[in-house]
Formats: sequence, structure tokens, C-alpha cells
Amino acid sequence: KKKTVVLFSPVLIKFVIHTNGTYRYFMVTTTAEMT
Repeated sequence: KKKTVVLFSPVLIKFVIHTNGTYRYFMVTTTAEMT
């Protein structure tokens, strides 16, 4: 769980900047639940 979050951290940040910011929470939740 922690490793995935840390690895996806840069991707999530970039995604948030590209999107409105709602994707960040959605992606984080999906990643945390997926792992």
C-alpha cells in the first residue's frame, strides 16, 4: 500500500495538475483499494 502510493505520487500530482483535482482523490482511493 505504502510503496504503491509513493510510486504513484508523482503520477498523481501530474494528473491533478492536468485535471481539476478530483482525479487525485479518485486515483488515490482506487490505488489504495486496488493494492
